[in-house]
Amino acid sequence: MAARRRPEGTYDVAIVGGALAGCVAAMRFAAHGISVALVEKKRNEDDYKTLCTHFIQPIAFALLSRLGLDRLIEAAGGLRTKAAFWTECGWIDPPGEAYAAGECRFAYNIERRILDPLLRRRVALAPGVERLLGHRALGLERRGGLQELELEDADGRRRTLRARLVVAADGRNSTIARILANDAASSDNHRAAFFAYFTRIAPTPANRSLFMLYRDEMGFLYPLCEGRTLLSVYVKKERALEWRAAGDKASLLGSFLREFPCMPDIAQAEPVSAVYGYADYPNWSRAPVHQGVAFVGDAALSLDPMSGVGCAFAAVGADALVECTHRGLLDDGELDGPLEAYGRAHKERLEPHAEGIRADSLIGKSPESVRRIYENIVSHAALREAFIALTGRLIAPREFQKQYLGALTQKARNATVAAA
Repeated sequence: MAARRRPEGTYDVAIVGGALAGCVAAMRFAAHGISVALVEKKRNEDDYKTLCTHFIQPIAFALLSRLGLDRLIEAAGGLRTKAAFWTECGWIDPPGEAYAAGECRFAYNIERRILDPLLRRRVALAPGVERLLGHRALGLERRGGLQELELEDADGRRRTLRARLVVAADGRNSTIARILANDAASSDNHRAAFFAYFTRIAPTPANRSLFMLYRDEMGFLYPLCEGRTLLSVYVKKERALEWRAAGDKASLLGSFLREFPCMPDIAQAEPVSAVYGYADYPNWSRAPVHQGVAFVGDAALSLDPMSGVGCAFAAVGADALVECTHRGLLDDGELDGPLEAYGRAHKERLEPHAEGIRADSLIGKSPESVRRIYENIVSHAALREAFIALTGRLIAPREFQKQYLGALTQKARNATVAAA
């Protein structure tokens, strides 16, 4: 659909941030004939985000398919994958278990060095989208019915864009949030993380991603394209402080992972990157609508990376924004109501998961209670399915808890009947 013509420098929507959330929003708006300026501070479209597990959760699959991004991701080397969960009580979903090609409970593993440039090139083809690479936001002010966004390019030249709607998709440390004083609510995350890329690790069956859960610390293995594998660990901060002072972090990472009984052979693994990570990464959330500006992706919700929801939540949140606001933009109507609807949709779709992730990142749980939970899940087929749906963000924690308690109640009844 062709976008409406606007006066020069004026758009229906100005999106600040050209990564996953910004690109999905731009493509979805453009599909409705809405003119978009996509502002990205990086000059090179091949630049990419570094801190990411590259695991796009199943909750985003339907949207990716609708946008045709599933085909592009796979053509670029993205792998269909499914999480295989190991616990000390046994497997919740064994790595050799197959999954149907058409089912929606698989994820994608794709490195951001591939995904981010792919999205920026794809959005360049969308009618009505103008990309402004190498531009950073300096200020934002409402004048009349328009938002005026002041920008500066890499050579110091300034310009002003006007738009009916501004979308902040500029990440965890959002410049737009700082300009508008949309401060993040913060909660503790007790985990630290280290990860690196390796070669010479044999592929897992059906490219399964291994999630190895052992009480308060975890190890993950993500198969990637071109024979690469991402190994990541989520550890207590005490261990992280010891590792930070160490020289060869890649060897420490490998030694830690080899302690898991289910770990494939990584004796010949060869690191092909630095070891990345963080020692302190609190959970942040901001109002998804503030002073008439919409916030999406990490600018709205940035959670413990162990949960692996960043990419999927960015896409789902951007989609919700477009669904709630595109009619108001097309009709030149007021946007307060549509933005309120987006705020509600963001809260309803993502906040229940965020609440569970925040609680899970406080890792001081009783090892005995954690073991009992895993024992119950491993021994019950319906709970295994529910756990997989929960971790793929296809059901909310409350729904899982309901099924979990129901299964325990039925188990107790069966035991009573058997005893009688």
